[in-house]
Amino acid sequence: KIKDIITWHNFDADYERRHKKISLPVVIMAGGSGTRLKPFTDILPKALIPIKDRTIIETIIEKFRKHSIKDFNISINNKKAKIIKPFLKDVFPQLKIKYIEERVKLGTAGALSLFKTSSKHFFVSNCDILVDIDMSDFHEFHVKNNYDITLVSCKMSFQIPYGTINLNSKGDLKNIIEKPSNEYFVNTGLYLLKKEILKIVPQNKQFDFNDLITICIRKNKKIGSYVIDDSKWHDVGEWDQYHKAIKNLENK
Repeated sequence: KIKDIITWHNFDADYERRHKKISLPVVIMAGGSGTRLKPFTDILPKALIPIKDRTIIETIIEKFRKHSIKDFNISINNKKAKIIKPFLKDVFPQLKIKYIEERVKLGTAGALSLFKTSSKHFFVSNCDILVDIDMSDFHEFHVKNNYDITLVSCKMSFQIPYGTINLNSKGDLKNIIEKPSNEYFVNTGLYLLKKEILKIVPQNKQFDFNDLITICIRKNKKIGSYVIDDSKWHDVGEWDQYHKAIKNLENK
């Protein structure tokens, strides 16, 4: 006789939280030309970069689907990018994915001028990143602090492999520092935005996220940073980082 049924959440105290339903749309920016990943992107769009046994865009979509999200909007802007449509229709036949088709290149944020939603908030993700975070915690952080934009950032250390020198105004050596290391907070390419921010994005104009954030700061919008460990973020938009990401994921 069956005495009990054991599921994953019996072993994982955070299972319910990590799979908490979030009723928000997602915009995935997949319109880039992927010049840093040539010659791969001479044939396929960047969003179809293989990561283990699936593409990068599949991995991103699956991350959001864990929270029962069904509203996906993907920006595309060239002939190669249109390969994404039949591919995702085959992989996710149950999803009605909407496509934002750019007639001209609109940068990393310009496609948002073509995005329409009735939701008060929405996610935006680059198509060449892997971010391993608790989406429900990220969402709660954004709403609780009433941010207009919340970006996911990580602290990274960069070491100069040489001794650096400091000079005085006369050009004399003041001191030398051997292989200094500096820490910076890096933008990972994952965001949560309020719907009102869409009004700031210009129509039919190349416009990057840096431009959007700069204007929002000037307009005294409230912008937050959700900080994660650098091991939780992989940028696969260039070959060095791509190979590093593959190696790290294989070791997990």
